[in-house]
Amino acid sequence: MEKQKLIIILVVLLCGSLAAVGYFATTKSKTSVSAEQVQLDLEKAQGELTQVRVDLEKTQIQLADSRAKLAFETNQIKVLQTKLAQKEGLSKATDDLNKQLQGFEGKLQASAAKSKDLQNELSTVKSQIAELNGQLSAAQQQVSDLKKQRQAAMKRTKTLSTKNEQLQQKVEDLTTRLEQKKKVAKRAAERAAKKSKATPLTAKADLMENVKVAQADSPEGWGSPSRNLDGELAIDVDFTWVSKYMWRGQDLMGGHASFQPSVNIDLWGSGFSFNWWAALPGSSGSRGLSTVNATEYNYSITYSDSFLEGDSLQTDYAASYIYYDFPVVSSEVADAQEMQLALSWPKICPAGVTPSYTYAQLWPAYGGGAAKGNGGAYHIFGLEYEDNSMALPLTYSWDITFNDSAYEADSDWSHMVFGLATSMDIGPGTLSPGLFYQVAFEDKAADRNDEFWSGFSYTISF
Repeated sequence: MEKQKLIIILVVLLCGSLAAVGYFATTKSKTSVSAEQVQLDLEKAQGELTQVRVDLEKTQIQLADSRAKLAFETNQIKVLQTKLAQKEGLSKATDDLNKQLQGFEGKLQASAAKSKDLQNELSTVKSQIAELNGQLSAAQQQVSDLKKQRQAAMKRTKTLSTKNEQLQQKVEDLTTRLEQKKKVAKRAAERAAKKSKATPLTAKADLMENVKVAQADSPEGWGSPSRNLDGELAIDVDFTWVSKYMWRGQDLMGGHASFQPSVNIDLWGSGFSFNWWAALPGSSGSRGLSTVNATEYNYSITYSDSFLEGDSLQTDYAASYIYYDFPVVSSEVADAQEMQLALSWPKICPAGVTPSYTYAQLWPAYGGGAAKGNGGAYHIFGLEYEDNSMALPLTYSWDITFNDSAYEADSDWSHMVFGLATSMDIGPGTLSPGLFYQVAFEDKAADRNDEFWSGFSYTISF
């Protein structure tokens, strides 16, 4: 702005000078002016010109200054233009940066949204982690409990292992006993027959039993009848000794011992068996019928089987025919025949007690003569329990006999017998000892005195 003012002033001064020169020229032509006046005017004009020159010099100086200033300002303008260009570049860069910033803001917003989503996911994950931590704690507790259970299980396993060893030993013992039982079981028919032996030594006085109660006739018979299921011919040879030959409530050999051998043949597991049994006196008697004359042979054939096997009402049965032979006594006096049916229910009682019932019908081998009144029937009810909890099995037995008019006796209960027996394998056979006690009732069908006796049998099976 200052440069422009200086230029305007110089132009005004120049125009004024030129106007003055024109004026003096015009005046000279029109009028005549005095030299003095002209001189004065000239001097005045020269003074003014000098002043103009001075002013022009000042103006030139000012113009130079203005030019310098203009150059400086121009330079400054260039600098400013450069700066402006830089600023425009910066503006463009700023715009780019703004655009980038906008892009970054968009990305930041997207990132913020994603961050929010991630925060939500993080919250979810934290919740899941907390839940998993809870589950982990529960799992750790379960692991701890399982470790305790494992330790307890190991203790139980150890205990069960010990019990298993004990049970295995017991199984071995029971297996041994079972083998003993199997050997004894092969004599099913023989035992059934021996439970029903009758020895009619006299027509009236020697009252006999139909079924050998509690195996009183022969300890060899201690056990439960069963069939040979192997389908082979089985033979049992038995040697029995008893301190008294107690039979159907009667001491048949006057308090003396008796040796009672027998042979039982199982016919190929068919259920049929044949038995030969003997009672040999241990000494002679001094009064009445001698014990020598009491020698007895029994021949029997038996069919035994079961029905409803495996059921609680399983019934084992044995049907037998027996012929009683007294070789040293007349057959018309002593020989007799018998039919009997023996029943037992081994599974009916949960406690392991086996009830049994035997019906026997006895009649003389010959209808006439002294033995005419020897016929009659017997009903025998019994209980048996086998205890296998000890090293040797123990068999407890009890039975009671009802004499239904046999040998002209009154129909009444005659006696009952308690028995205790066991068995063990010795050598090739089985040894079976036993103890028995008889309680007699006031009846002609039994001795009036209570009796105690013992016995043992040794059985070899083929």
